[in-house]
This record gives sequence, C-alpha cells and structure tokens, in this order.
Amino acid sequence: ALVGAAILLQRRADRLPSNLTVRLLFQPAEESTPPGTAGYDFKKTGGGGAVPMIMGGCLDGVDEVYGWHNWPSWNLGTLAVKPGAVMAHACFFDIVITGRGGHGSQPQVCIDPIVCAAAIVGS
Repeated sequence: ALVGAAILLQRRADRLPSNLTVRLLFQPAEESTPPGTAGYDFKKTGGGGAVPMIMGGCLDGVDEVYGWHNWPSWNLGTLAVKPGAVMAHACFFDIVITGRGGHGSQPQVCIDPIVCAAAIVGS
C-alpha cells in the first residue's frame, strides 16, 4: 500500500506545494521483535518498530506524521482517520507460577499450576 501511495504522489507531484517534502517510511518489525533478533538493541528500543527508526533520525525535520495500518475487518476502500495513538504496542513479560505436587489419591492437598495457568490464559 505504501508503494502504491508513493506512485500516486509521484504522478500528482505537480499538485503538491513546492515547499512540501513527503517522506514515506516502511516500519520494520512493527508488530514485535523478540530480543536478539533483527539487529536491534532490545534494551534500548524494545525491538523493531518506530523506536529504532526515530533513534536513527527518520523524523528529523518532520512536522507531521500520518500512519497507516491494515485492518482486515474494514471494507475495501475504507479509510479511518483519528488523531493521537491508535494501535497497541506488543511487549513481553514473564509470569512464574509455582505449584505443589501431591498424590492422585489426595488432589485437595496439591496446588496445580496447570489450572492456574489455564485460568490466566482464559482471562
């Protein structure tokens, strides 16, 4: 879609103000990037996406930003515009669940971590 926008802008460049600069940015690994992948310092950037791009200077000299994100449930040709942040950021965290074993004849004295984990997932 961004390449399509670039083609349309180029075809209509004569209609844009002469003092206007358009910068199109492809955002790598925008959904999430696990630590140690994609060459990003995860502790500094949180992985891929906007943070390493901004740190690299992609927004230097930029006055306005318009983002686009595909959303499969929208009808073809639909464009939604909203000021401010729209999409969520993925993040990572660890949960430690500690159980207590026992014997099948006395399940009431056990603490089953699987039941607890399932309740968390189901929430």
